[in-house]
Amino acid sequence: LGIISPDSLYLFNIRFRIQNRAAFRTESANEFSIDQVEARVRRLRLRFDGYVYNPRLTYLLQLSFSRADMDFDDTGFPNVIRDAMVIYAVNKHFAIGLGQTKLPGNRQ
Repeated sequence: LGIISPDSLYLFNIRFRIQNRAAFRTESANEFSIDQVEARVRRLRLRFDGYVYNPRLTYLLQLSFSRADMDFDDTGFPNVIRDAMVIYAVNKHFAIGLGQTKLPGNRQ
């Protein structure tokens, strides 16, 4: 869902993403009757992005609502904020960002 002001000074996008997981376990390697069934929401995210006053000044906020996606089991506390960035594009080849995010291209 995208909202833009009539004078094009503000842009606000809302995105939603869900990833489900289903697993079936069998009795044994030779017996294929279903012993256990598991279904859960792996990822449930809400993302806001857009720009303010100028398309060169953008923002990004991504929230996580699934326990498995919050890294709760690893850290002991929920990490709801996945990304929170303010980015200023100096030119088309160089941008400066401030906040919390992962590197683009899934490389860390």
